[in-house]
Amino acid sequence: MRKLIASSLLLPLLSTSSSCARPESRPEVRGIGIPNTVRDLNASQTTEVTRVPTLPEGGLIKGKTPSLSIEENISRKNKNRELPLVLGESFAGISMQTTRSESKAVLSEPTFSTDSGIDVYAEGFNLTWGEGVNPVPTRVMIFKDYRGSLKLPMPYGEVKIEESLVEKIGDDPKLEKFTRILAQAFAGKDGTYDCLLAEECLIEKRGDAQFFIDFPQGTLALWQGSIYLVDFYKNRDFSPKITTPMIFGLSLAGVDTKMKKTEVDALLGEPYRFANQDTQLYDAKSIQVTFRASGVVEEVKVLKGHQGKMTIGDKEYGLGSSFAEISPPKDDATGAKLMQTLAKTLFLKEMDKTYDCTKEEGGAQCAFGRDTKNKILRIQVGNVIFDLSDDDKRILTQVQMFNPSAS
Repeated sequence: MRKLIASSLLLPLLSTSSSCARPESRPEVRGIGIPNTVRDLNASQTTEVTRVPTLPEGGLIKGKTPSLSIEENISRKNKNRELPLVLGESFAGISMQTTRSESKAVLSEPTFSTDSGIDVYAEGFNLTWGEGVNPVPTRVMIFKDYRGSLKLPMPYGEVKIEESLVEKIGDDPKLEKFTRILAQAFAGKDGTYDCLLAEECLIEKRGDAQFFIDFPQGTLALWQGSIYLVDFYKNRDFSPKITTPMIFGLSLAGVDTKMKKTEVDALLGEPYRFANQDTQLYDAKSIQVTFRASGVVEEVKVLKGHQGKMTIGDKEYGLGSSFAEISPPKDDATGAKLMQTLAKTLFLKEMDKTYDCTKEEGGAQCAFGRDTKNKILRIQVGNVIFDLSDDDKRILTQVQMFNPSAS
């Protein structure tokens, strides 16, 4: 069982400012969608295809097309992998409007394919085909084996995958300037266009070195200042829409800790495609849910942009609300009084003048900690953790609820 003690609360705060060395290699990108069962196309000399008949009433005709020679395969691979990239539009000499049959005249043969419609190419990308007899691509994920340059606007210019952008990015730690300039170029708009304000792009930061930047026509993944993944995928929802209230100790955004992943997906919609181990993001990345191996919710967080609110006393508070009025910082420098006030209010102990949440029978029901480096005040009441800005305004920036059950 997850114990409610101060040390368990302070540990994540201390870890955010630790000096532990970061891993040398970039992290694995999860959610690529390639199952273990594949069909090796190199194992046969011919590839079965289905052709549209000359006569409409003639029915479909199944036949064989000859495999490419080894020399032609190598030639195509070497040529295609050097061609430039245009995010969401073109790569390896084909576009997102190129049909599967048309691609066979340009690309090398896939090294293998999956039963779910994904072809993996030696040029350095995975291509997902749509439905139908002769589909067009629905998604392309391009990796480090691809050597062509991605065309970015100035001052960034053309850049290859895993080529460092640190010097060009300069003093832009949150990559907001980088994102705005790229969005202007991709959308064909002038310097007054701000995709972040228009809610037509998103920046997700994981740890100190990893970023996912979503544009309408695709996603760029960066690790330590280098693009390591280009994902051609239509991003459609950049604005959070879920307004379900947060209910203290019971649910956040409608998610409770008794739910399984299938129930969460049904409630919140399809999760963001890049899973972080057992953690999924929902609703324009404003809701984060971590699942146990059993599929049950381990914890749920609501992040910046979430629209739901929590009733505390006789008022509603959401992300962006100030908690300074509950306990003025000038009289409560550490946050200890705010912790006690929140506990009294949320546990309905306001009339008990002697109540102390740190001295409850069976163990403490509250704790607090401060991250001075990132200026975060973290207060835990029951199984709910509130993150606030550690300043005079004490703005609510995140709410987390964890599963206290051991099962």
